Amino acid sequence: MHGGDFIDMHAVCVRELMAPVGGRHGICDVDRQLALYDRIGVVKGVIMPVANAECTPTGQANEEVLRIVAAHPDRFAAFCNLDPRNCYNSPTTKFGEVLDQYKAQGCRGVGAVCAKLAITDLRVQNLFRSCEAAAMPIAIRLDGMEDFGCGLYDPPSLQGLRESLMRFPKLTFLVTGAAFWCEISVPKLRDERLGMVRSSGPVKEGLLVALLRRYPNLVCDLSGIWGEDALMRDPAYAAKFLTEFSDRVVFGLGARSPEDADLPPLPKFLRGLRDSGAIAPDVFGRVAAGNAKRIAGV
Repeated sequence: MHGGDFIDMHAVCVRELMAPVGGRHGICDVDRQLALYDRIGVVKGVIMPVANAECTPTGQANEEVLRIVAAHPDRFAAFCNLDPRNCYNSPTTKFGEVLDQYKAQGCRGVGAVCAKLAITDLRVQNLFRSCEAAAMPIAIRLDGMEDFGCGLYDPPSLQGLRESLMRFPKLTFLVTGAAFWCEISVPKLRDERLGMVRSSGPVKEGLLVALLRRYPNLVCDLSGIWGEDALMRDPAYAAKFLTEFSDRVVFGLGARSPEDADLPPLPKFLRGLRDSGAIAPDVFGRVAAGNAKRIAGV
């Protein structure tokens, strides 16, 4: 077992680099991902396949991720992923057999779902229903744009997420994205919600916290720049937030480009909160790895 503090609950990597877009590769290959893990102290990653056309030049098969895990069982575990439009683009598709097969092959959950659909779309709700029946957590990305980019669309009230949390109380939702994490504070800029500018400045408690206090099946996924910004914009509030919701936040990196020269700042930031005494060691331990072990069984 490689040493480190973290389990990456939202890992994205491929066996071979996909075609670049705009001069950059969007996702690391396995060797580069493991090299990054060794540099920042990540023991294991839970790979979430890239299944939605909105995200990358081509899709990634669940079978590819399972092959990566088979080759590196000490460093990776797998989610499977489904697009809500798979299998006839129908709101009545029976995903149960598909999920049962991948669960039997060792997949720990489903996602991350990044389809450009409304979260209230009947096809999306059908996938949620199937995941709840299969007892598999689902990871989703929420986006503030209705017809551009990637991620499920939900309006500023997050009413669709709220309804989904109520409708499927036994389903664990792992949520990230600009439209989600900007709600840690009020007021917020429209462009923060759209992911066009990065959030900054002191936090005044927002809608996200109210949802966490009401719905125990909501878990915050720190992957991407959005969770990073939500915490690092206000370290004092970050310590308060992580302490109150220490069992409802998971560390994750999301997709990393191999062209990125800088290391992700979140591991150092979280260790700094722990080492300064701003958060207790057990709080750090749950966020860094303990919650991933509980939710994904890794």
